[in-house]
Amino acid sequence: MPLRNLIQRITHRSGRSSIIEKDYYLGEGLESFHNQEDLLSEEFRSAYQAAVTAVGDDYQVPQRARLLGWTGKQACLTNPGFAFVELGTGKGFFMFFVLSYLKDLGFEPDCLLFDTFNQDLSDESKAAGGVSAGTRFYADSFEEVQNRFSVFGSCKVIMGKLPDSLGNVEMPGVGFVHVDLNDGVAEVMALRRLWPLIASGCPIVLDDFANRGRASQQAVVSAFFDELGIPVLSTPQGQGLVIKP
Repeated sequence: MPLRNLIQRITHRSGRSSIIEKDYYLGEGLESFHNQEDLLSEEFRSAYQAAVTAVGDDYQVPQRARLLGWTGKQACLTNPGFAFVELGTGKGFFMFFVLSYLKDLGFEPDCLLFDTFNQDLSDESKAAGGVSAGTRFYADSFEEVQNRFSVFGSCKVIMGKLPDSLGNVEMPGVGFVHVDLNDGVAEVMALRRLWPLIASGCPIVLDDFANRGRASQQAVVSAFFDELGIPVLSTPQGQGLVIKP
């Protein structure tokens, strides 16, 4: 290994910050020597920094954000006018990034954000081996997140337990879904309820699908998509990606 890359690895391990260069990336459990120019683009960097500023924390997840930005843009092009839905918002880092990124590109989709704003997992998920993401990623209050997203006029924040809270708002056709409940049982229940409204070609991003330590969650979600005959792409950074036929 070249000395420079060894030094970068040591630096990353000590500080845990992602290292992004034109032809090099280190972070999120990944090391890549391939082109990373899209992570260095003005649109990406501006939107990512907006999310960091909004929640007051950098989760060090540019690869996850990259997939969300790409699928979000694809959703706007494939099903223009359809709503974006997030199942499990927490402080809102990911969707704040997505909406900021799309706004810079000239898109402003309607967006519905669902969460209990409570870090406790369901009893069913605990029994199945579900694991909480930890307090760092959860909001202090519903009002805090509502105020945070008030800068996006087409965004609504809905508090309640899924899947029941899906009935608390008029639900149009859905063109993009981000799933981040850290609870495979709840995720499948919500997806079943939402499925008839999800448009063909809609990207569904599963945040924790391939994360280390979440095998039970992956098994539950995989069984649901196996039932539908739809493959899930497992990404190196731990997400899953599904495109509804």
